[in-house]
Amino acid sequence: FTVDGISMTRSSNTIQDLFKGYTLNLLTTNSSAVNISSSQNLSTIEGLLNNFIDSYNLIYGGIQAMSMGSADGQGSGPLSGDSLARQIQRKLREFSSKSISGYEDGPYTLSLLGVQTQRDGTLALNPTTLKNTFEAQPKVVDAVFKNQLTTDTAEVSINALGTSTKPGSYAITKSGDNYLIDGVAMTLSDSVYTSGSGDSSGLKIKISDTSISSANIYYGKSLMTLVDEELTNILAFDGDIQNRLQTLSSSLKDLADQKTLLDERMAKLQQRYAMQYASMETAVAGLKDTGDYLTEMLKSKD
Repeated sequence: FTVDGISMTRSSNTIQDLFKGYTLNLLTTNSSAVNISSSQNLSTIEGLLNNFIDSYNLIYGGIQAMSMGSADGQGSGPLSGDSLARQIQRKLREFSSKSISGYEDGPYTLSLLGVQTQRDGTLALNPTTLKNTFEAQPKVVDAVFKNQLTTDTAEVSINALGTSTKPGSYAITKSGDNYLIDGVAMTLSDSVYTSGSGDSSGLKIKISDTSISSANIYYGKSLMTLVDEELTNILAFDGDIQNRLQTLSSSLKDLADQKTLLDERMAKLQQRYAMQYASMETAVAGLKDTGDYLTEMLKSKD
C-alpha cells in the first residue's frame, strides 16, 4: 500500500505502527486514494478542565475560609494559624503552575490550556487560549490528562521502569558498541540495556536493531496523576492529615492531664487559704476580745 506517495509493506492487513494511536484495517484494494482524517471533541476536553477547576476552587476556597484569621482575633476560622492547612494550600497552588516533563516538545503547564490563576488564588479557564493551543500543540492535553511511556523509534522499546526512574525525556545515542542515555553509558545484559544513574536510573530498554544511532524516550506522568498521588499521600491512613489529627488528639490529652493537675493544685490552694483565713479570723477575734477587755478596764478606772 502507499501513504502520501510512499510505498509500504506490512505482514498483516491490521496496521498499528503507522499512525500513533490508530489502527488501520485494510479490507480491500482500491484504484484511487482514500483520505483518512481524525478529529477530537474539544468540548469534552473543556468540560474535563472545568470539572478540575471547579474541584480545585472548592477545595482551595474551603481551606481559605477555614484558615482565615482576623486582626482582633474574633471570627477566625477553625484552622486559622494551622501549618498543615497552609501547606496543603501551597501544594495546590504549585500544581497550577507545575511544569510537566516527559512529553514531546515539553515541558508543559496548565496555563498553556488557558487555565489562569485569579487574584484570590482560584482558577479560571480561557476557552480561546484552550482552542488555540489545542490546534497548535495537542500534546499539551496529554500532559494534563494522560500518562506516557513511549519512544520515537520502533526499534527501541521499553522493558521496565526502575523504582527511582523519574519522569522526563531521555536521549539515547550510540557510542561504539554501546548505547548512552543522556551521555552516560548503559549496561548490557541479555539484549537489555539498563541505566544505572541519574533520573533514568533503573530504566531498561531493548534495541532490536543495533544500527540505530539515536532515539528518544518519553516517560511522562500527567498532571492529573501527580495531583492524585499527592492527594492520596495527604489522605492516606498514615498521611499528613491523619498524623495531624493524632498530634492534635495527643495535645488534647495533654491538656486534659494538665487541667486535672491544675484542678488538684487549685483544690489544695483553696484548702490552704481556707485554713489560713480561719486562723486569721481566730486571731482577729482574739484581738477584738482583747480590745473590748481593755476598753472596759479603762472605763472602770474612770
